[in-house]
Amino acid sequence: MRNAQLSPRVAVVALTAAVCAVWLSEVSHAQTMDELINSAANESKALELFQDDSVVLRELDILELREDYLALARAREEEFGPPDKDGNYGEKRRRKKRKGIRDRRRRWTNNIVPYTISSVMSASDRRAIQQAFDDWNTYTCIQFKPRTNERNYIHLQNGAGCSSYVGMLGRGQQPVNLARGCRSKGIIIHELGHAIGFNHEQTRYDRDTYVTIVRSNIPGHLYYNFERYPQSLTSTHGVPYDYDSVMHYGQYAFSTNGRRTIITKDPAKQNTIGNRFGHSFGDVKLANAMYSCDSGCANRPSCPSPGFVDKNCRCMCPGTRSGVPVQPCGTGGGTGGGTGGGTGGGTGGGT
Repeated sequence: MRNAQLSPRVAVVALTAAVCAVWLSEVSHAQTMDELINSAANESKALELFQDDSVVLRELDILELREDYLALARAREEEFGPPDKDGNYGEKRRRKKRKGIRDRRRRWTNNIVPYTISSVMSASDRRAIQQAFDDWNTYTCIQFKPRTNERNYIHLQNGAGCSSYVGMLGRGQQPVNLARGCRSKGIIIHELGHAIGFNHEQTRYDRDTYVTIVRSNIPGHLYYNFERYPQSLTSTHGVPYDYDSVMHYGQYAFSTNGRRTIITKDPAKQNTIGNRFGHSFGDVKLANAMYSCDSGCANRPSCPSPGFVDKNCRCMCPGTRSGVPVQPCGTGGGTGGGTGGGTGGGTGGGT
């Protein structure tokens, strides 16, 4: 991409608090994941697209180095065609479907994510953080552990809004920002999902098969938040599109007229998206695939669909109990989707 083509994109200066406040005030329903994150960002005034000369904030809660942001823009143009006058990319299809990051350099070394926690976090904040860690540690081979002397680690802090980089940057400490409205188990699980390498579900390459993005209800300068990721940069690892994902935003995300911006092709899932505050089966399966959790299994079992082999070399299927996304296959059915962990959100519930 030529620099001249990038400039309209870079010229998008801010996602203003006023615009997002209209979005929240005109929508009357229980708050979804994206609305809770947006509310926390409004309170801390953390909505500018370009945070400083080197960092970009997009999709409400994804931090990105400027050079990575520009590389993503180039990859999108290569795959989807040049951007329009608002800097948004077309719908040209060239490759197969994808979701989590492909670059293995962004995976955490030995599947361990060292962390430190800011001293400003209260005892209740720390409990919510530990609960989020525990779920990731239980359901996957990814292990969040207190930092000793590791060079690369995450630092959970009282930053602006709720936000995280995607995957390991490899530049030492990287923040996971948890403003006051972000310190619930659910939102923390979501932000840790970004930290290990998850993007938002609705930005998958194949999302148009499963949802319709209603552009007429999204201001042109905000549509970049719905752009799909190129397959050259991300992978689904064979995990189907997941309406239940903790990484999916709600049906009114970025609406400034109170109308839906995301319509599910499966009508039964319309009120599902954005309302999960714990891992889904698909979230767990994707993390296990991304980090090759079954790599130590000498005799890998053959699992019934949609099951997968976990870190303990067991076949895991969808959980049938509320709050339990996975269970060993053959123990109580294992064919449902689970209902996620906790109910509540950023102002006192649980992700």
